Amino acid sequence: MNIIKEIARIKGISESAVLKILSDPFGFSGNTAAEVRSLYRQYKNSDIPEDGIGIGVIIPNRPVYFWKEAVRGINARCRELCQSGIKVRLKYSYCGSSGGAAEACGTDCAAYIVYPSHVSLPDAPVVMLNGVIKEALCDTAVYVGADGYSEGAMAAGILSGNKSIRSIVAVSPENAGESVTNRLRGFTDAALRDCPERKISIIEQGLSDTAAASFLAKKLSRCGSLPDCIYVCTGKTNVAGAAIVKLAATAEKPMYCIGHERSDADRRYLEQGIELGYVAQNAYAQGYAAMEQIAVYITGGKMKNILIPSEVYMGEEKR
Repeated sequence: MNIIKEIARIKGISESAVLKILSDPFGFSGNTAAEVRSLYRQYKNSDIPEDGIGIGVIIPNRPVYFWKEAVRGINARCRELCQSGIKVRLKYSYCGSSGGAAEACGTDCAAYIVYPSHVSLPDAPVVMLNGVIKEALCDTAVYVGADGYSEGAMAAGILSGNKSIRSIVAVSPENAGESVTNRLRGFTDAALRDCPERKISIIEQGLSDTAAASFLAKKLSRCGSLPDCIYVCTGKTNVAGAAIVKLAATAEKPMYCIGHERSDADRRYLEQGIELGYVAQNAYAQGYAAMEQIAVYITGGKMKNILIPSEVYMGEEKR
């Protein structure tokens, strides 16, 4: 049940009025404000936090640098809202591969920011951060993040004009989600437009295992001839770099890799010239925009999907 909507129905007021009362009852009659807050306590079975409306933030249980930046953006917009008089309390929860957002955050959240591939969606306003974008979202379930197809095309742009790279192996995780599939589609379309003679094959493999580089090297060695370049559809480009190092002794030509995001482990391969470049999402801007859509809802507006452009880096330089 959407508690905010139910209270609004019972009291005959708008959902935005309910949220404003929970944040700061100034401007409402004493009876209305008291009754709304009493109903909220009854439904939530807990006290309304003195420091404002509870907003749940559910992100993966092993956050990498991306999530640190996203959280920084969420916190920055939250501080601005509090300074402007809209009292918001963030409740973070790190979630595994399954589970509901509401259960993960407890019962005192009026809306949520979630990473959709990791949680089931609650019956409350939701901003889905950096996951799968759906075209048929409703007013209270929107997407903030990158566009996978465009990101794949940007990755192919790293190879633009380099006609010597003719054979490419794209590495995709098993059971890849929609965002990764869209990246691969965008990469393939752009890479073949740039050089129609290119051959692109796909290897499906998990990339989180500690032995992932060894497994990838073995698969590549069985392909007959080694590729000119490895494209990693996720943020595990360093796995391809490690596989290339393992194959260097027997390779008859140099091999390169490109991918998405960058971890500290990628630095050595960038410095060695093995990794040609990567596409990085603006995690801070995504977090900030996600919290802004929550603010839109709280103040009675209509949330909407927001696409945040990614950026291409060649080594340390932004392209």
